[in-house]
Amino acid sequence: MAFGIVVLATSLYRLTGWTSEVSETTMVVNAMLQGAGLGFVFIPLQVIAFATLVPALRTEGTARLSLPRNVGSAVGISVTGPMVTRNEQIEHAVRSGSITPLNRPRLFGASLDKRTTGINRDRRSPGYRSPSVKFSLTRTTPI
Repeated sequence: MAFGIVVLATSLYRLTGWTSEVSETTMVVNAMLQGAGLGFVFIPLQVIAFATLVPALRTEGTARLSLPRNVGSAVGISVTGPMVTRNEQIEHAVRSGSITPLNRPRLFGASLDKRTTGINRDRRSPGYRSPSVKFSLTRTTPI
């Protein structure tokens, strides 16, 4: 199970280097790492849990094992969404704060619409970076 936690933490840490130009191969490899990590964590956990249960209690054991996992997933999604949105808004404010009529040559004379589109595209990568770092660090805590 420790190997699975390390693989899962590695895949989450790899997310911290992603930009808006990440390749499909990188996405697929990272998704495969996450899947393998989850498999190496949850399958041994369930085997150990059910091997020690009396067959009459396995239905209740299934519910007691699945409920915290499902609640944890829901809480994780509920926390990650606002974190990403908040980080994107902070990044947008930082990047758009530097646009003035005086720094037009630095922006290569692009129109306001093009500059805004570029800022909106570029702010998404750092928005995902912070939650990925936090999750990769918290995944290694059980080790």
